[in-house]
Amino acid sequence: MLTVKTSYVGKVCVITLNRPDALNAITLGLLDELNAAFVEAQTSDDVRCIVFQGEGRSFCAGDDLKEQGEVSARGIAAVAAQTAAIQQVTQGIMFGPKPVIGAIEGWAVGAGLSWTLNCDLTVWGESAKGFFPEIGYGTFVSGGATYLLPACVGPMRASDIMLSSRKMNAAELCHLGWATHIAPDGEALVKAMELAAEIAAKPENAVMWTKRALRDPVKGMLLAAMANESAACLDACTPETLARMQDGLKRGSAQ
Repeated sequence: MLTVKTSYVGKVCVITLNRPDALNAITLGLLDELNAAFVEAQTSDDVRCIVFQGEGRSFCAGDDLKEQGEVSARGIAAVAAQTAAIQQVTQGIMFGPKPVIGAIEGWAVGAGLSWTLNCDLTVWGESAKGFFPEIGYGTFVSGGATYLLPACVGPMRASDIMLSSRKMNAAELCHLGWATHIAPDGEALVKAMELAAEIAAKPENAVMWTKRALRDPVKGMLLAAMANESAACLDACTPETLARMQDGLKRGSAQ
């Protein structure tokens, strides 16, 4: 079964994470399929806007801890390849010419939450929540969050959000300027598709240049932040981190 689905409605491409039974947790296979989907959508002449969502009850529950533990156990090279694939998703969202609208229901966790920061617009279901659990495991955030989050909410709030791993609801995210729209639960995709259709109907070059003008000035700083994130993820590849992940997996299985 494909872990990422792609569909089309007019000039809108819908990219859907498709591991609903695992709350769309991230695996290496999912990353490969997701990167391929963004390349296809961003380079297609038939696509004007992209909607990014998760199938089922959550957008993305972050790393699949079982597979993450296996990757970490294989050592630095495996972690480096995985981290590069995660960071490539960010580049596919942010530096392609087509706007990306996130439709967020349920949980957005870890790298999944970072991907919501990468989007041009986001629509959150009113009960949706997000948090960064990485520091508690001894790992590190990704997706350019170390640059994008302080730019969005300020450096002190960014420190609080990352270091505390506290859970934030859609209302707080909207107040912080992180969520651009809130929809009733179950209707985030409907609202995102409405916004995407409006954008897709606008002159293509004007939309493309607007995205480029907003993204290009920060590209160098964002890539530098992502390089630091990747280095921190490699530094976190230790037996202690692996043990924390295994403990988290056991606690999750017991719930």
